[in-house]
Amino acid sequence: MLCDCCKANEARISMAGEGYQFSVFVKPEDDQAAALMRLHRKVITGLQHQTLQLQDSEFTISNALQTADGQYCINDTGCGRIEYDEITGGHHLIIDGRPVSGSDFLNMLSQYEGRNLCYQVRELSDDILEKGMILIPVPLFTRSIWLKA
Repeated sequence: MLCDCCKANEARISMAGEGYQFSVFVKPEDDQAAALMRLHRKVITGLQHQTLQLQDSEFTISNALQTADGQYCINDTGCGRIEYDEITGGHHLIIDGRPVSGSDFLNMLSQYEGRNLCYQVRELSDDILEKGMILIPVPLFTRSIWLKA
């Protein structure tokens, strides 16, 4: 676990390991024990709700992620992190703690061919999408937001 300063009045508490990263933002004057409990709940949630699903099939599934420990298909909702790979000099996704190349990710998504894809880029400290949660389009009326600010 590490704590690094992001701004003068905020700190990020993070846990990392085995490809996973979890983080919460906390102000120095806030209850640090409560922040640690939020991080703990976030770690448990993130580990319980997997994006990749191990397939129990003796046959090769063409649009599954092929790994040494089996083949994985992607659920219709989930989370991942974009990461730079210093070895290849490119980017890949980390999904369920596993590195997944862009081409493997697109291959797994091919099971949903013909459907729309909605995505949302979020901060590492934001809540994790859990099972049963979806992204819902919400109209933002910027004029009313500016008037309230």
